[in-house]
Amino acid sequence: MFLIIIPVLPVFTESEIDSKTSMKLAISSLPEAKLTFSQDFKVPFMQGEGMLVSGNNIKFGLDAEITPISMGLLGRAVFTPIAFLEFSAGGMIGSGWNIELFGSEVRGIGINVSDTGKTSVDGSAFDGAFLGSWFGGAFQFDTGAVFPGDWNHVLIRTSHELSCRMYSRAGADDPWFFESDHGENQNGWNYLGTYILGYQLPLFLNTVAFQAEMFKYLYDTPESGQWGGAKGRWDFGLIMNFSFTERFSTMLVTQFRLYRNYENFEYGIKDKDNPDYNRYYRERILDDGRTLKFYRVAAIMNYKLR
Repeated sequence: MFLIIIPVLPVFTESEIDSKTSMKLAISSLPEAKLTFSQDFKVPFMQGEGMLVSGNNIKFGLDAEITPISMGLLGRAVFTPIAFLEFSAGGMIGSGWNIELFGSEVRGIGINVSDTGKTSVDGSAFDGAFLGSWFGGAFQFDTGAVFPGDWNHVLIRTSHELSCRMYSRAGADDPWFFESDHGENQNGWNYLGTYILGYQLPLFLNTVAFQAEMFKYLYDTPESGQWGGAKGRWDFGLIMNFSFTERFSTMLVTQFRLYRNYENFEYGIKDKDNPDYNRYYRERILDDGRTLKFYRVAAIMNYKLR
C-alpha cells in the first residue's frame, strides 16, 4: 500500500487532496472493543463532466488498530470509476495475545487444538503474525441522484470481497483463532458478500438500514462436511447512524446470526459442567437446518480529529 500511496500523492496539489484524520471506537455486547486511528486521503481521478463521472476519485487509507487482545496495521485503497461502482483492495498485518477475563479465556491469536475433546488454544503473545489481503467490488445506488430532495434518499449497496488470510504458525490444515472468533479459520481464501438496503434522513438519526452478510471459507478441509466447514455463515442486522456534530457520529448495529445446528452441541453454552461445553468443533456432528439467534449489539463511535 505504501508503494501505491507514496508515488501517487505528490502528483496532486494540496488543494486537490482531501485529507482526514479520524478515531473510531467500536464496542459490543460480546464483549469486545477495538480502537482505530485512521488517516485517509481522497484525490480526484479520471473525472469527467457528466453526472456519473464528475466525482470520480481514488481513496487511500492507513489504519492502526488495537484491542484488548490484538493490534495491527492496515492499508486500503478504493477506486470509484463511476458513481455507482467501486473497486477496493488492501492488506493487513497484526498479532495478538491471550488473556483471562471473568474466569474465561479470551483468545487473541493461536492455533485451535483439541484438549481431550475440548477447545483449547496453542499460542503465546506475539509468537506469530496474522497476515491478510483482499480485493473486491461494490455496486451502490442512491435514488436521490435521480429524484433530488432531502427525503428521497433510498440507498442500495452490495459488495463482494475475496480475501486471503494466514497465521504464520499454522500449517496447511491447522485451524486458528484471531480476535476471539470461533477458531475455525485456516490459511487460505475466503469470501464475504454484503447487502444493504437503507434510507437516509435529514435528521439527527440520519440513516436507517438493513444489512445481510454472508461469509464463507473457500479452502477444502478433509471431513469438513461433518462439521459444516463448507457452509456459509449469515448475519443479519439493523443499522442506525446518529450524527451529533459534523465531527462526531455513532452507529448502532443489532445483529442476529444463523447458527449451524449440531448433535448435542449449541453455540453459547455457558455451563462448564455440561459435557458439551466448549466441544472442539471438528468433533461435532452437523445436524439438519439452522437456528437464528441474537448475536450482538455494537456501537461504533467516529470522531474526526481534523
